[in-house]
Amino acid sequence: MSASGPVNVQGSRPAAAGLHLDENHDGAIYGTTLPLIVVASIAVILRIAVRLMRGRPKIESIPYGVGRHQLLLTPSDVVIVWKCMYSQMILYATSVTFAKISALLFYRRLFDFTWLFWAGLFLVLSYWLTAIIAINVACRPTHYLWDRYAEDPGNGFCDFSVLDFFFANGIWAMIIDAIILCMPIPCCLKLQMPPSERAVVIGILLVGGGVCITSVMRIIALANELHTPDVTYAAGPVFMWSTLEPSMAIICACLPTFAPFLRVWYWSLCAKA
Repeated sequence: MSASGPVNVQGSRPAAAGLHLDENHDGAIYGTTLPLIVVASIAVILRIAVRLMRGRPKIESIPYGVGRHQLLLTPSDVVIVWKCMYSQMILYATSVTFAKISALLFYRRLFDFTWLFWAGLFLVLSYWLTAIIAINVACRPTHYLWDRYAEDPGNGFCDFSVLDFFFANGIWAMIIDAIILCMPIPCCLKLQMPPSERAVVIGILLVGGGVCITSVMRIIALANELHTPDVTYAAGPVFMWSTLEPSMAIICACLPTFAPFLRVWYWSLCAKA
């Protein structure tokens, strides 16, 4: 029968003969992983550079008609536009979800956010699941979402309007952004924090406010898309704001890693003063 209580992780027996407890794999881990991380980063930069050298980079949805009047497009172009919209909706929901989770994890590390963290995580994941499920079940079969604009659409039907859903879902996402933005404010007012950490939190709040603004602009663009038959033309601003919002959210999520730089900058200012 096992005994309850704390476990002695070192064991009850002495170390075996020839075992050097000061040995570890730190050198092997750092020596193999860090060079590959650096090489992989350089490879990505070089890939982008080669792409720029070979010609002007492009977003695949633009040449096929996003932001252009639908009357000027062929049915096959409209099909491709809707395929791009389908992919973009999934990528948008996933990217902003991970950015929101990153912000929640940062708050949890700084503050006593146990129940608020889980409540926020539930809201964020419910948003993502709802968006992913909705985009895949709106039309039956799923590919009818874009095939309905083809010359031969085939058989299928849509249970609800994807644009209507994502307009409502965008409002819900904006509310979640506002909740996450306001979460740390009471704690920031109460706690004594190092200047570098306070600067990081303030920076996150400022950029988070920018994320909320871009979210509002995206909702306005979605509303315009709902009230026009020229969907491909109205989709241009939607694509633009749907790209800007997760980009700003990623910047916001990366700000906590800038603490060492802010700390050096702060102390350099103090030294000059």
